[in-house]
Amino acid sequence: MMLLLALLGLGCKPPIPGGPVEGPIPPPPADLIYFAMIDRFADGDPNNNIDVDRSDPQGWHGGDLDGLIDKLDHLQSMGVRTVWVSPLFSSRQKKVDQWGAYHGYWVHDLFKIEPRFGTTADLQDLADGLHARGMRLLLDMVYNHTDYESPLRKAHPEWYHPAKDIVHWDDPIERVERQVHGLPDLAQEREEVYSYLRDASFHWIDLAGVDGYRVDAVRHLPSAFLSRINGVLDSRYKRFYSLGEDFTGDALTLARSQRSANFDAMFDFPLRYALVDTFCKDAGPQRLAAALSNDRFYTDPNKLVTFLDNHDLPRIASECRGQLDRVRLALAFLMTTRGTPSLTWGTEFMAHGEGEPANRATTPWGEPTPLLKPIANLQALRRQSEALQRGRTAIFALDDQGLAYARLADDELALIALHTGAEPWSLELPDAFTEGTVLVGHAVASPTGLVVSTQLPPSPIGQRLQIATPSTLHVYLLRSADPTRRLPWAERLATASSPRQLTVQVSGLYLSATSRVSLVGGGPELGNWQPADAPLMKALGGGRYTATVELPQSTVVDFKPVVTLGSGEVRWAEGSNTTLLLQRDTLLDLVWGASPSPAPGR
Repeated sequence: MMLLLALLGLGCKPPIPGGPVEGPIPPPPADLIYFAMIDRFADGDPNNNIDVDRSDPQGWHGGDLDGLIDKLDHLQSMGVRTVWVSPLFSSRQKKVDQWGAYHGYWVHDLFKIEPRFGTTADLQDLADGLHARGMRLLLDMVYNHTDYESPLRKAHPEWYHPAKDIVHWDDPIERVERQVHGLPDLAQEREEVYSYLRDASFHWIDLAGVDGYRVDAVRHLPSAFLSRINGVLDSRYKRFYSLGEDFTGDALTLARSQRSANFDAMFDFPLRYALVDTFCKDAGPQRLAAALSNDRFYTDPNKLVTFLDNHDLPRIASECRGQLDRVRLALAFLMTTRGTPSLTWGTEFMAHGEGEPANRATTPWGEPTPLLKPIANLQALRRQSEALQRGRTAIFALDDQGLAYARLADDELALIALHTGAEPWSLELPDAFTEGTVLVGHAVASPTGLVVSTQLPPSPIGQRLQIATPSTLHVYLLRSADPTRRLPWAERLATASSPRQLTVQVSGLYLSATSRVSLVGGGPELGNWQPADAPLMKALGGGRYTATVELPQSTVVDFKPVVTLGSGEVRWAEGSNTTLLLQRDTLLDLVWGASPSPAPGR
């Protein structure tokens, strides 16, 4: 009833000058983002359905803004704070070959709403309804390209780069100035193009009080343009939020992209790949630990937006082969680690889909929602904990059985222990995490479900944690035993950034004088997986080589020795990467295998 009254009272308001009216920007640490593709979310107004065919997975399915408004209770029940909506602008209607246009990314006019999705008044109603609930609205903004047959292209052909497809995807000029999948590529460096995109951005904020933009295809846009337009939005609208999508699995690249383009936040693709590998593909906790250790590259890793899937990737239920317990555990990790978690429509229904269009199916309203309650419980847990919302990460235990790390806030500590092995796992808690604290909360995700405890288990303070059940995630919340005193976590853990030396020796390598051996791994110290940039290993004679690198203490280092022959051929050591938590100066002896293994996929 409250929502109905709010919509009736606010739905016909005039345009809102000055931009967003609700919700602190950047987002509150307790935020949870939910992505809804309009056509595939909910059909609230059958009167705007045109040639709808829900039996065609590439066809239009009739979803609209009214449908989204109708489901705000559902979203709020999960703890969603921000709704991100796919492009709602006037767009292409017909398929391109077998590919449908329902997604909205083939834009015709950035100043008009696609009639299938509703009207300007509907958008204002949606924003008002969200603001009345203390929620906010992100629109998907497409700056890179337009549709093949956009009227803009006919009116201003000079606004586009030459019609050439990207051939070399690693070439930074081709990536920005050529076409992605043949889509006409706007020349953002032209002043008139910049003005068009800037004014379109102003239009929706002024018209409906939109709170932020999710910017599509960041890696295909000039960083100078992005920095400029994000800067003018920040200046004009003091509480506006910009979220960038740079589709890269490399943390260094992502960190540089965020800084150069002046985004408030970026999607964390590197962590997403690690989450899927660990929870769905049995990669082991080392994979996840190495990804979290790359937080040192970001200005603030809590300004990353974390996720398990999206409309361009396989759904997490498919990645985990339909195993609910694995998906539930992945969600538990997602919603207790650093950053702002985000969900894709249908996740609460355990939506499947390996690729387009199966991963973009219409929300199955009326079917069971096995993940809705776990999501709501996890979000409630986050909202009561400063450490889970904004704490910095300190990894303190890693082996084949599991990963344990702390999230540190000024007056609260969260201990997170992920047990992935088959045997019981025991780990000792560092004194700096336990002295002068009291246990105030506990949650555990296991194969049988998610439990947020109302009665606390025996306190882990001053003892070893014992975790017997495999495939479990334990979250312990600790606060100062003296409520008048803040524990100086940062000062007590200052040594965590002290430099430590890793020395690696490799034996069994008998090479010609023209060949060389490199120590290649994650991070700039090890070439960031590029053999040409990695440190060379020194020959000791007798088929032995050595190299020493310096890294911050508590870094999880992931590496392999690599041989580059005189011919230029690169051979990687066979088997898995070597991964270790560097807590002290370490000497490691390796033996070169009999055959090379391929380079890492990312």
